[in-house]
Amino acid sequence: MMFLKGNKNMTSVQKNFVAKAARYNNVGASENDFKNFVRDMKKKCEKIFYFNFQVDDNNRLCRVFWTDTINIKNYLLFGDMMSVDSTYRTNKYNMVFVPFTGVDHQKRCVNFGAGLLAHEDIDSFEWLFNSFLEAMEGHQPKVIITDQDPAMKTAIAEIFTEASHRLCMLKLNHDNKQTHAPLKTPLPLEKHGAETYTHNIFKDFQSELCAALYNCGMDDLRKNNDTEVYTISDIKRGGKSWKVTYKPSIEENTCSCCLYQRMGLLCRHVLWMLKTKKITRISEKYIVHRWSKDAMNKPVFDKDGNILGEGEIFNDKRITTTEIWEEVYSCVTPVEETMTMCNNLYKNLRSSINIHAPKRSQNKGSGKRIQLQVINALEKSAKKSRYRRNCGQQGHDTRNCKASKD
Repeated sequence: MMFLKGNKNMTSVQKNFVAKAARYNNVGASENDFKNFVRDMKKKCEKIFYFNFQVDDNNRLCRVFWTDTINIKNYLLFGDMMSVDSTYRTNKYNMVFVPFTGVDHQKRCVNFGAGLLAHEDIDSFEWLFNSFLEAMEGHQPKVIITDQDPAMKTAIAEIFTEASHRLCMLKLNHDNKQTHAPLKTPLPLEKHGAETYTHNIFKDFQSELCAALYNCGMDDLRKNNDTEVYTISDIKRGGKSWKVTYKPSIEENTCSCCLYQRMGLLCRHVLWMLKTKKITRISEKYIVHRWSKDAMNKPVFDKDGNILGEGEIFNDKRITTTEIWEEVYSCVTPVEETMTMCNNLYKNLRSSINIHAPKRSQNKGSGKRIQLQVINALEKSAKKSRYRRNCGQQGHDTRNCKASKD
């Protein structure tokens, strides 16, 4: 009974004893103890949050990057393709906001991290990309999609040496309705696709399978040893034909449309061939893991070898937060005897934080410059109405002047 929660309340005598025992002379805490506490607290926070920053000569913040464990896990699972974009006027300092974004196995946008930059130059982007790679333990994406920023293009070529850079003005924005798509055919191949792929990916697979049944047909078949070459035409695409090569012994197939190479899904031409050969399951070699329902079940490890998981992250976060507060109270209790000791503790805890607010940045997308140019152009284009000599009024010419007619 003594260990129940209701019996853990302290009596006034016990509280008085703790108050007298927890004195500065009994416990002891020096300036170095407080600095070590701040250092240890930062180490604990690094496990669930990563950040990096730089200041200018006036100690004003000019660059910052941040991410957390969930973002890192998203990147390690779905970071093969990444979009890096920059927007403007998103904060009162007009700093450039640069999010790192990808697409998960449900075709939803997921965050990998974000940064704020005071300038859009090559050096700033290189610093940001190096900070990103440091947080991701050096893992580089396969493809990076950006806008046509020349400074970003140069920095990507310098830092992301293993990635292919592509330019695109479209945003990664996909529909994510959480409904279950019904089967449209009795084929076991479609059922296997529904069991394998996530909902949104399955709809794309289902669309290709239906097109294979209703739009495609075989024009020619040639066999050469263990290789079969099909010529498949599509009536919805003007009767255009594609070549499908299939090797039954190793269950390997390729198509000249290259949909699998671009999207990671089997095309309608290959599916027509599989249906004709009464194949009921998609070969494991052609199931891209990032599109499967098990994509999030893949274990991801941090640099210390610990498995990253959302449930474990939040559980560790609560434990770490509790430990942090315990450390804070252990330091505050010895010095709360006098106001001078409290002030000294407050100064010591804040002594390492000496960063001033950033300056208001003037980048090419800040908006004011374009607005002023438009206003100036409109003002110049506006013509002043001239006075007519005959009547002394404005807004008309000689042809419709009443005084001239009179």
